Amino acid sequence: MQKSQPKMNNKSQSAIELMILVGFVVLFFTLFFVAIQQETSSKIRDRKNSLIKEIALTAQNEIILASSSSEGYSRKFQIPEKIMNQDYSIKLIENMVYITTEGNQNALSLLVPEVTGEIKKGENIIKKENGKVYIN
Repeated sequence: MQKSQPKMNNKSQSAIELMILVGFVVLFFTLFFVAIQQETSSKIRDRKNSLIKEIALTAQNEIILASSSSEGYSRKFQIPEKIMNQDYSIKLIENMVYITTEGNQNALSLLVPEVTGEIKKGENIIKKENGKVYIN
């Protein structure tokens, strides 16, 4: 009986060591995947912010171009329907182009010269008549 007791302790110790080793491996992979997820999430957020800024700058540049152009200027330009498959709104409020994403997670506003009308997603027509800039 005395000889079987040390074998039982060795098996128990080996099982515990294996469980500790498996625990560390699982913890390592979990931390690794969390780090990858955070990095991917950060890149997606940066890309979305870049697209929002690009859309706002497009609208701003079109309005500035129209206001500085000569009488009779007219041009069509496009505003995307979605940003990375997410809905957003674009508005002209008090001489500002204002963009907000769904849920107000992202927002950006840029100053623009005075313009009459509303900017919309899709095709927009901007023109200058009688010294004023009209959109749509």
